[in-house]
Amino acid sequence: MININHVIVSGRATRDAELKYTEGGAAFLNIGIAINENYKDKSGDWQEKTAFVNATLWGKAAERLSEQIVKGIMILIDGKLTSYTKEVDGQKRTIVSINAYKVQLVEKNTKSKESTDEPYMPDGNDAKPEEEALPF
Repeated sequence: MININHVIVSGRATRDAELKYTEGGAAFLNIGIAINENYKDKSGDWQEKTAFVNATLWGKAAERLSEQIVKGIMILIDGKLTSYTKEVDGQKRTIVSINAYKVQLVEKNTKSKESTDEPYMPDGNDAKPEEEALPF
């Protein structure tokens, strides 16, 4: 059986995106996204639940979108799920996040310094980090 690891989500940025660089100089952008799900409960009333997920975008795409992804803007992320373990309050925790291949602005950003009408779609030439360069 084939294993598939592909996720596409859309939602609102929970904070301004944070551009950082690895020791090797690779750019990466940390993005928080809130994904809302609406559903009817057993009594027929509409309910909403929200999942909060972190995503990381790499390379030129990270640098280009760093000023455009601000808190509250609607974005679409296409990527794969990744997990890592870190210690929180003395206990090991497994964190699941999205390693983004593509990020699109779903709505025009009027708050950014570098607003553009065109979403950034990487052409495959963006730097992809080696496993050792990952920030987690």
